[in-house]
Amino acid sequence: MPFQRVRQVGGPAHQFDISIGELEAHPDLYEVLDDVVVDSPRDVVYIEPTVPQKQPRKKPATGPKTSVGKTETTSEGEGQ
Repeated sequence: MPFQRVRQVGGPAHQFDISIGELEAHPDLYEVLDDVVVDSPRDVVYIEPTVPQKQPRKKPATGPKTSVGKTETTSEGEGQ
């Protein structure tokens, strides 16, 4: 019975061989990785999921520096 190297769609990235009959019966479940057909299944290749690297925190943008305790005031509404 011939076998072909695949991985499961939407599943782990493990690579394994399935029979051609299984692949033909469920082509939507498998992604073919190797077009070479073999007579007996090979060992499974287990792929460890990668952990995303943490991005360094960005420093918050700073506006124009003002004196501590002072607030800006506008002249609108004054004198009414």
